[in-house]
Amino acid sequence: MNDLEDRLRTTLHDRADTLPPTRHARAMLDRRLTERGGHRPLLVVAAVVAVVVVGIAVPLALTGRSGRVASPPGPTTTRVQESGPPTGEVELGRFTDHGVEKKAVLTVTAQADGEHYCLDALPSDENPVAGYCGIVPSWPTPQPPGSLVLTRPVLGDVLYGGPLPKLMLFVTAPQVTDLEVREAYGRPVEVRQVTRTPGAAYYLAEFPETYAGLGYTARDSAGNVLENAIT
Repeated sequence: MNDLEDRLRTTLHDRADTLPPTRHARAMLDRRLTERGGHRPLLVVAAVVAVVVVGIAVPLALTGRSGRVASPPGPTTTRVQESGPPTGEVELGRFTDHGVEKKAVLTVTAQADGEHYCLDALPSDENPVAGYCGIVPSWPTPQPPGSLVLTRPVLGDVLYGGPLPKLMLFVTAPQVTDLEVREAYGRPVEVRQVTRTPGAAYYLAEFPETYAGLGYTARDSAGNVLENAIT
């Protein structure tokens, strides 16, 4: 008797031991043979044997030359760096570029080295508009020394301008809850908070003309002045 036959016999005996005993097994078998005809039970038995053989053949196929059963390969796991936008895309303004309507958006994402914020023009096409990405600093900032407020043009830059020359983004420390913005000559400028994350608050100021010069006052929730500056 070869190894396969021995395994088959053992498996059939094990399966038989799991069935509940009956005092009328012979009578039940004779009745089934009479009701279904003499050849069909043989087909059923053959099907059962085939299933048992298949059940034995699978582990045999996984058996290496050493005789040990090889484990099937486990699922592959890919580690993905967790990074999600605490805010999603925040629209700051719209403009037309080469006949295409675009929008300036702010996105903030949490990365391993801190929060990153980006200013982009969407949709992006063959005529890209200069954007900007930066890391939210540890407050207060080293440059300018001890500052709780950073300013950033919305697209473009201060020297060469951009498609939205009247908009300026203010990135502040989280403790800043109120921000007043002024033109160089002291006239108030419309400003609003567009989003807030654990690492910073983001304010958008819209100037009547361009921001050739500006001033601001940052306060905390108690109304205390945290920073006052003119640029």
